[in-house]
Amino acid sequence: MTTEEPKREQWVSYGNDAATVFLSELKGSAVIAKIESGVEYRGLLHAIDGFLNIVLHDAKEVYENNEIANLGEIFLRGSVVNYIALA
Repeated sequence: MTTEEPKREQWVSYGNDAATVFLSELKGSAVIAKIESGVEYRGLLHAIDGFLNIVLHDAKEVYENNEIANLGEIFLRGSVVNYIALA
């Protein structure tokens, strides 16, 4: 029995559950990630793993529909993300 390791570019390192596989297919798409504090990060989904840790490119920080900052590339820890949606 051989087990295949996920391809590095897929960055799905802990299981292939339906949510993670679905979100990995959205790589390159514009998304909104809202965190527990109510702040939203909007950008292009670059990578996601089984813990829903995500990397966004061209990210902007938005709070109550006001753009706070242009951040470029960011990493969001999955444990603080409330949801990820298409922008």
